[in-house]
Amino acid sequence: MEGGEIPVQQEVVKPVTDIIKDRFEQDKTDRFIEYITGLRIDDPELPNRLAEDQKIIRAKYGLPDRRSRFENPSEYERFLRRLLEDNDVSIREKSDCGGFFEEHPHAGGVFLSEDDEKVGASINKTDLDTYTRSIGVLEHETIHALQHKFYPRMGIEHQEYETYVSEWSSNHYLKNPDTLRDAVKFFMLGSVNFWYKEESKKRNIEVKPEWNNPEYFLTKVDGISEEAIQKYKTEHQIDTEK
Repeated sequence: MEGGEIPVQQEVVKPVTDIIKDRFEQDKTDRFIEYITGLRIDDPELPNRLAEDQKIIRAKYGLPDRRSRFENPSEYERFLRRLLEDNDVSIREKSDCGGFFEEHPHAGGVFLSEDDEKVGASINKTDLDTYTRSIGVLEHETIHALQHKFYPRMGIEHQEYETYVSEWSSNHYLKNPDTLRDAVKFFMLGSVNFWYKEESKKRNIEVKPEWNNPEYFLTKVDGISEEAIQKYKTEHQIDTEK
C-alpha cells in the first residue's frame, strides 16, 4: 500500500443462517418497536427517533409542547376539554362508563366509541403531582379519540406508540437509554397486548399480531427466501405452528 493511501473498509456480510438465528431469538418487545420504527430496541438512535416523533405527533393532533401540562395544568385541562368538545367527544367520570372499569380496575382511562364517542377519565386534584398525572391520562385518551376520528384505519400498534411517545420525557430516555426497553414493554406493548386479548375474546378466536413472528421480518425486512427459512427450521427442528 502506497504511503497515505486509506484502506477501503469492506462491509461485513452476515451469513444467512446467522440472520435467521437472530430473528428467531428476537423477543417480542424488540419485534414490536422495530415494526413501528424500523429500529431495534437497543439501537442508540432510538431515543433520538422518539424525540423527533414526539414533535411530529403533537403537531399532528394540535397539541402544544408537553411541558404545558406541568407549567399550567389548569389551562391545559381546559385546552383538552375544548379540543374534545370541538370534536364532538364527551368526557365522563370513570364511574359513568358502564362496567369497563369494574372489569379493568387498573386502567387509568378509556376512549369508548360504541354508542356515543366519549372519554372516560377522572381528574384528581388531591395534589399537583396527582393532578398532572390525571391530565396526562386525559391527554392520552384525547389522542385516541382524535385517532378514531381522523385515522380510523390506524393499527393498534401505531395508536399506542403515538399516545405514549407524545407524553414521554424525551430528555429522560436520551440520558437513560437503558430504561427504554422496560418502558416500551410495560406501557406500549402492555396496551397492545391488552387490545389483542380483548379482540380475541370478541371474535372468539385467537388474534395474533403479524409482526410477532420471525418470518415476518426475515421475508419483509431481511429479504430471506422461504426456502432458506424452511431449511433452517428443518435443520434446527423448529415448529412455529405450536
